[in-house]
Amino acid sequence: MITVLHLRDSSGIYGAERVILTTGKNINPQKYRFILLCMQRKDADSQPLIDLARNFKIQVETVKVKSGFDLKAILNIRKIIRIFHVDIIHTHDFKSDFYGLMGSLFLNTSRILTAHGSTRDSLAKRIYLFFTERIVYKFYDRIIAVSEDVAAFLKKQHINSEKMIVIQNGLDIDILNYPESGMKQSVLNGYMIKNNDRIFAVIGRLYPDKGHRFFLEAFRKLTSEVQNVIALIVGEGPARLDIEKLIRNFQLENRVFILGYQKYMRPLYDRINYLVISSIREGLPYALLEAMFFRIPVLATRVGDIPLLIEDDK
Repeated sequence: MITVLHLRDSSGIYGAERVILTTGKNINPQKYRFILLCMQRKDADSQPLIDLARNFKIQVETVKVKSGFDLKAILNIRKIIRIFHVDIIHTHDFKSDFYGLMGSLFLNTSRILTAHGSTRDSLAKRIYLFFTERIVYKFYDRIIAVSEDVAAFLKKQHINSEKMIVIQNGLDIDILNYPESGMKQSVLNGYMIKNNDRIFAVIGRLYPDKGHRFFLEAFRKLTSEVQNVIALIVGEGPARLDIEKLIRNFQLENRVFILGYQKYMRPLYDRINYLVISSIREGLPYALLEAMFFRIPVLATRVGDIPLLIEDDK
């Protein structure tokens, strides 16, 4: 049996988390032992992933990681690799790429990483990603890109194309629908939303790359022409304060509501009328796949692999 250890520095249930959960839930247990190792910070952002993985009977281990370089965390990752005789370590973000490499150096462990299309919204993150893509990637045996667009970008960064393979995101409906109990409970209770309101939703982490500013500018124009429209912004992230400021500046406080992170998305999809993807950079968004499954019209920018799924005006 082959033991595969997935390593993730999680901040909620987003694209990378869905890839991990989908893989762990559907992998052949007769051939593979699947282990999820979550990097835990003080903010406990990894807890939603830990809880959901355990609900799906996925083995979960944790390692505490302080900010910056944490030698103790690297040694603990190395210890876990040895204890469980890990054959393959599979990482999912630039932090876990680095810690996974350092923890597995000089061990008989193969390394795989998935490039999900990281945001580059700060100088620090651009430096981290430059170091990861130019140095850390060289020590990995296989690089998975979640879209053709991400693969093309990495090739421009002089990543060895022979190591690279494109595996686009896939949708597991059981994960989307979990749990079935309590599905009828509305996540919109307490908001000023009427039954005849048309609801636009932007779903994803709150980063500048997601283009919330462009959505709000367009939505402000729409509200001057149409009365019964509401916008929902779903997710958490460092751009939240900037988005809240824009909402106030545009005087949209009664039209735009930030719901934050939502653990269960099915009730929300049951209510919204349109999904908006206003991103300036994407791979293959899970929100797009989910909305299409529920037959919700999608308004999206022409980025990443989105044009492979959406034909304009159809």
